[in-house]
Amino acid sequence: MGPGDSRAVLFIGLVLGGILLIGGDLAVAGALAAAQPSERSLPAASWPVPADTVLIYYRQGSSIDVSTLLPYVAYLNRNGEPQAAPFFDGFLFLSISDRKSPHWEEALFAPGQMLYALEAAAAQVAGLQADPDFRYQVYISLPELAGTTGEARAESARKFVEETRDRFAAAGFQHLQLAGYYWFDEGIRDPVNRKAAELTAAYIHSLTGREPVERSRLLLVWIPYDVGHPNRPQVQEWAAGRLPLDALWLQPNFLWADRLRGYDTQDLDETVTFALGQGASVEIEFDNGVAERGWRTARYHHYLASGKTYGYSALPLAYYEGGGGYATVARSPISALRQLYEETFAFVRDRYAPRSLILGARWLGPGSGEFEAALRLQFLSDSIIPQGLWIGRGEEPTAVTTLRLVEPDPNQTYWLILTFRAFGPDAQKAQAASGSSGNGSGSGRQAKGTITLTAKDGSEVILGTYPLDGELHTRWYMIPSSVLKRGVDDIPVGRLSYHITFSTPVELHASWARSTQWVASWDSQSAQLWAKTDPQALVAQEGALLPGVHWSEAEGKVIWSGADDSRPLLVGIQTEEGWSRVYEIAPGTLAGDGSGSLKPADLPAGSKVSTVWIHPADAPFVTTFGSEGDTAAAWRPVGVSILPGPAWKFTGKPVGTSRRIVGQGSLRVAVPGDGRPYTLRLRTTAVVKLDWKLRQQGDSAEVASGRVGGGTSEIIVPVPGGGDWELSFIGAGALLEAWLEPGKPTPAE
Repeated sequence: MGPGDSRAVLFIGLVLGGILLIGGDLAVAGALAAAQPSERSLPAASWPVPADTVLIYYRQGSSIDVSTLLPYVAYLNRNGEPQAAPFFDGFLFLSISDRKSPHWEEALFAPGQMLYALEAAAAQVAGLQADPDFRYQVYISLPELAGTTGEARAESARKFVEETRDRFAAAGFQHLQLAGYYWFDEGIRDPVNRKAAELTAAYIHSLTGREPVERSRLLLVWIPYDVGHPNRPQVQEWAAGRLPLDALWLQPNFLWADRLRGYDTQDLDETVTFALGQGASVEIEFDNGVAERGWRTARYHHYLASGKTYGYSALPLAYYEGGGGYATVARSPISALRQLYEETFAFVRDRYAPRSLILGARWLGPGSGEFEAALRLQFLSDSIIPQGLWIGRGEEPTAVTTLRLVEPDPNQTYWLILTFRAFGPDAQKAQAASGSSGNGSGSGRQAKGTITLTAKDGSEVILGTYPLDGELHTRWYMIPSSVLKRGVDDIPVGRLSYHITFSTPVELHASWARSTQWVASWDSQSAQLWAKTDPQALVAQEGALLPGVHWSEAEGKVIWSGADDSRPLLVGIQTEEGWSRVYEIAPGTLAGDGSGSLKPADLPAGSKVSTVWIHPADAPFVTTFGSEGDTAAAWRPVGVSILPGPAWKFTGKPVGTSRRIVGQGSLRVAVPGDGRPYTLRLRTTAVVKLDWKLRQQGDSAEVASGRVGGGTSEIIVPVPGGGDWELSFIGAGALLEAWLEPGKPTPAE
């Protein structure tokens, strides 16, 4: 994780191969002469390592048993039942504070723990493996090495390797394979450690493994930290073949900006660009703070969303998860937190499609365990209630006056999505007269209620109004990041909880919050994964039980739920063959709960729908730079995103909501083809000089151009029509937010 954070994790990575027991008198010097050529010069895409290796941390007194490891060995549904295996195919066991010999060896081979627990968990899910001969690859962290010279420390490593290989072979594991060892020190700048690493690598490479218990050639792998960039010279030496380690994952250290000490200047995109340029790979970083802090949740999403853009999702990856972080969210009864586990599995299976965390719950309607859990949790105080959108403490869903929005990312703009009934005086009279539940027939001029959010600086902001007609309605209200950031530091140091109040109580059926960073969308590849693995996953529920959209192949329809029933709706469809259409749906056709469907009559016969999306037709598409997945241009069906490339140079602190440019950069602007003009507005700061040009992608001809100088806070670019556009920059400045605003809506046919 970073300097001073000695990683106490047991790195077990399984690799194909066999074990050759080496006599205890074998000297390290003899291993040098017998060393095989190192594979260190191979680019990451060619490494003979697992595709996804998770770090499992041991602490003295902790239990790493079958139950602990099962969520990593296989994907578990919400009932804790294994559904697909493997999840991670590599395991690295390590420890920070408890890796002294012989305690470390005993902990590794303790009955029912660690290695034996992994074997038992693997046996439990063996029937889910497509390959009956599959074995989980195991890497073991070297212990704290004894000695004051490189030779002495290498001899200490040799003895550890010899003993653990003997014990691994004697254990008779049927589902594990010893792949190699992990060089624990995250920086190899000290000459003594450098010598020890070189001699240890030479010794390990001299060994011949005995398949299938061991990989035929054991490896020595390394995960250096990048905060402050002190290890980059060693990474470059490794790339040049002068540091004989077989695989290198560079830690971005982007997740922990609140640690300061240089963490707040780490830029994920810049670290990834450097690592890939050296032929290395990167580490995905997660911990329990991702489930507790909204800004850290967004940063974790940035790791996943940028994987496709930069290509590292196709490389072998290491996953730091803080010692039980993934298991915690796997078993969480809170949907938004459980979603983090599901998204990680989709990423591992190369089916991740970026989407925002959906915060909230259904408050009225069919009962469920989740509903009951939400009712219990909502009684907690703001200081301990989990991340999400909750009704006021102790309130009843039938008469809600307050919502609590807990730990959103203040660097993002959010949609507040509500399904409710509210009764004004006229509606109450009509209800009493008719004896009904309220049909709104009492008056054509109903009063309106007001929704207000209290910012952290104490100011109150009106989000909008709502009808008091007694009818069921779904409404979308935008909560700008500028409001969430009032009185909040770029890196929040305390918990964030915002109160949203209703001037007139509402009967609340559902309340949700989701970032505007991504439009509600569905894609066929992700849908296929969840249909096969877990139809109850959050992604699979969008458009049905959750606000969102999906495509029904059986019915030939786009189906959505939770849309605003008061405003026009855009519906986009794209097929695998490249055909695409955008339809506008008049508000009168939506049900009060926001549900609806569209059967496209002009869909070409025999075509396969690949993507569908929905968005309010009168609302802008919003992008916040420096936040959740802003570089994932390849994923956006519509909107604005950065096109990263070697011409970009990042400077300053990538904290909060900005992306600084020095040199050249560009944005992809995907405009809906709905027959109306759009205007692209960019909020900027710290502009020295920026020259910009707009052109259609694939066409070198300029459509528009301009220049902005110091003091400029906004760039306004008219976009002629639908399609993919590129806005390129030369100069220096910082981008904050982009708003792709629609022109006058086209009347519905």
